[in-house]
Amino acid sequence: MRSKIFLVALVAASLVAFSANAATVTLNMVLDGGGPGTWDLYGSASPGDNGGIVSYGIPILNALTINHNSPNVGTAQDGTFTTFGPAGFTFSRSADGVAFLGASQDTVAPTPFLIYGFGQNASSFAAEGAVPLSAAEQPVWGAPLLIASGTYDELGLKPVVDGASVDLFTNVWTEVDAPPEGGIIAATVVIPSDEPIIPEPASIVLAGLAMVGLVGLRRRRS
Repeated sequence: MRSKIFLVALVAASLVAFSANAATVTLNMVLDGGGPGTWDLYGSASPGDNGGIVSYGIPILNALTINHNSPNVGTAQDGTFTTFGPAGFTFSRSADGVAFLGASQDTVAPTPFLIYGFGQNASSFAAEGAVPLSAAEQPVWGAPLLIASGTYDELGLKPVVDGASVDLFTNVWTEVDAPPEGGIIAATVVIPSDEPIIPEPASIVLAGLAMVGLVGLRRRRS
């Protein structure tokens, strides 16, 4: 019973934080940057009011092929060779070829390598203290952050982020620097030339659930 009350309290706390949250994540679709008929999707988190992208759900329309490129590695180690775990967007990650891009940093297990600044700063797993021990997707990344890429039919419809979908959301760290004392909050999605997408209640609840993972992380560390 206490755990249920605690979960409700966490979700309620995220709702309160959301009401005062000014964080935005801008999703830019760049066409033909890698040659005719190609597309790249980049995400930028607003600076100064959050600590970077934690998770996202992004429906894509009109793409022929989809490569899910956001940084992730299944196993990494720290500089002391004593701590191991995944890093980047590894949790509930959608596969290549799927029109719904979804992934999160693992705040549930949780990974010891929670990374701040995605969508704000250029960095790498090595620079973040998570040296890859297995094949890594985008081990070095830039800002804005490359989330996905692919191809499209130049004679047909152009690929776009489905701004009308209820499944579109992004979550960010509420604190600018680690450790994540404030948890996670849903950010407003901005698609250039479209109206900002205000997070649906479902995405706010997801942020609250992610906070449960962060509480578990702090308990383990203590």
